[in-house]
Amino acid sequence: MIRTIILLVGLIGFGLEDLRKKQVSLLPLILMAAVGGGLSIASGDWKDWTVVLRFLPGSVILLFAWLTKESIGYGDALVLLCMGCFLSVVQILNVCMCALTLSGVWALFLLLVRKKSRKTEIAFIPFLLMGYGVMMVL
Repeated sequence: MIRTIILLVGLIGFGLEDLRKKQVSLLPLILMAAVGGGLSIASGDWKDWTVVLRFLPGSVILLFAWLTKESIGYGDALVLLCMGCFLSVVQILNVCMCALTLSGVWALFLLLVRKKSRKTEIAFIPFLLMGYGVMMVL
């Protein structure tokens, strides 16, 4: 429960920062990952080799950020990597799928109703927060 609250508060903070500044501060992200990793180790979640899989979605997004010259932000990938300290790989993939769906619907709304262009940047971390909220409810 403590990990859930810490991750939720962190995602809220990073989401607000992403909306305001279009970037995420590295030091709070590292601190949150260290706390999440410590809590996961203390609870015994990191006993087997599958812990490596928790960091796979964030690593893939980090690679895409580099390949697309940051069309996908590095901050989004780092937040996903940080989420690996708190959640299982299945939970992270569920959050990602929900976040991608919600952001796609929002992008479609912006294109059709608000007449924005394809190049309009959207903060993704708030969608990760919403995806995490949906995952917690379901």
